[in-house]
Amino acid sequence: MDPLSIIASVISIIGAITSSYSTIKKVSNLPGAFDKVQDDLAMVSKLLDNAKTRLAGVQMDADERNSLAAIAGRCERKIYEMQDIFETLEKKCLENPGGQTWTKLRVWYREAMKGVKSRRIESLMTDLLKDVKLLVMNQMTCLATTKDLDDIKVAIDELSSVEPSLEDHEFEGIGTIHATQSISDHASGNQWNMQGVHSTGNVSFGGTINQGGVHNSGGTHTHLNGENKQATRHELGIYQSSANV
Repeated sequence: MDPLSIIASVISIIGAITSSYSTIKKVSNLPGAFDKVQDDLAMVSKLLDNAKTRLAGVQMDADERNSLAAIAGRCERKIYEMQDIFETLEKKCLENPGGQTWTKLRVWYREAMKGVKSRRIESLMTDLLKDVKLLVMNQMTCLATTKDLDDIKVAIDELSSVEPSLEDHEFEGIGTIHATQSISDHASGNQWNMQGVHSTGNVSFGGTINQGGVHNSGGTHTHLNGENKQATRHELGIYQSSANV
């Protein structure tokens, strides 16, 4: 992949995020993290634009091109995640123009953060800045001034102390929960609700099982998604399953 094309894509997406932010910023009690992220995106756009201009006149071999494209690709993946978050919030704001508050919108923000490793928008911005720093420090671009690097460092430091967009306790239930329940023939079982963002489970059984008046006969039902991670009842604390054989 051409690193120039990837960088151009990131710059374009930042423009789209800025457009979404113009709607979101009107939300009452919007956390300061969003304003900070928008300021940092403007800086990133400028740095990447300079990088694109510099690279346009540089001859690169395949290894150099691939190395630079790999770093730019990480930036692109993160900026796409950020765009999805901003667009989700913008859509909800437009559905209720003039009456949107952060108390209402945070529910959708939390929903939009599902599956995002960084969990908070400010953490995602921090990760993006770290990749941008690697990109502009690359010997092929040779454009990162001392001030540029200082600005990135200051931005990262400020993001670590900005008003959090989500509190730590709000992460409970975020993620994918995998659980397995096996019940043999003529067995009875109780299964409590598996809570969380994406709750999935495997139930393997033979014979007939009575589940709250619903009878399921034979076979294996399997549904898995998300991270490749297994958790026990005790680890989750929110999934309980018991069976008497």
